[in-house]
Amino acid sequence: MRARLVAVLLLLGVNAAGCGEDECPVCSPCPHWGALTVEDAVSSGPVPGATVVGASVTWTCADSGGVTRCTTAEQLPVEPVSLEVAAPGYASKAVVLTPAGGEIDACGCASCVTYSPSTVALARAP
Repeated sequence: MRARLVAVLLLLGVNAAGCGEDECPVCSPCPHWGALTVEDAVSSGPVPGATVVGASVTWTCADSGGVTRCTTAEQLPVEPVSLEVAAPGYASKAVVLTPAGGEIDACGCASCVTYSPSTVALARAP
């Protein structure tokens, strides 16, 4: 109970600091999940069996709606991360995801972080 009271008081203090006379909203959490579309370099269609490895997180890929989407359940670090994208019958590709956003406003709230590129095209293996 005491810990909750201290947390609320700290939150009120943080929200009031540096915002002038305006009241600051409570910052919304903005997780940095990984999301990557993997497509065939020629047809721009899905890539069955695609896998993504890297960033010390687990990636899950699924084909849905004519595209292959790979996502993470864990958050990515807010720094460039190296990945390896592969699929049977395709040449694997090294990719570096670069974060953007995360700026802190006057209330101490951070904007959402996005990563680019958001799409990776794999070429068929020779």
